[in-house]
Amino acid sequence: MAGKWKYVLRGSVSIVAGALFGYVAASDLFFHAGVTTVREAWFLAGFFLLAAAAVYFVWVGNNQLQRASGQQVKSPRLRWGRLLLGFTLVFAALKRHFAPEPTTLKADNEAQAAAMLSAVFVLVGVGVLLMVLAFRPPKEKPAENASTTNDTTGAF
Repeated sequence: MAGKWKYVLRGSVSIVAGALFGYVAASDLFFHAGVTTVREAWFLAGFFLLAAAAVYFVWVGNNQLQRASGQQVKSPRLRWGRLLLGFTLVFAALKRHFAPEPTTLKADNEAQAAAMLSAVFVLVGVGVLLMVLAFRPPKEKPAENASTTNDTTGAF
């Protein structure tokens, strides 16, 4: 009985988070429809990231509520959370590199510029790695009551 409420709470919080992400995405699309600069274009492209996060959180919340009601939920073939996190890392790194905010710190010398560029490469690499791992099938869990030996005597 206690496990049921855990799923209900997780599902409810996830659906509310998805609704908030969806609201922010819709308001971004509504208020920034007239794109005039490159920075605004990157900001508008973030709309798709927010919309994807909204769909993901609602999907996870729906699965949690199904588990709370006792229904079996199939595990997905694609790891959507990893895919979304990887896309977020790549998008944020590229946005900050190609369309930085006016208040963003600038490199004072070549060493700082190289370090900033290498940080972009690391973030993009980690994001791409997460996206690739999202397509890897999940490991199969061994059965709980399965015997590892063919010993029929019961002796250790």
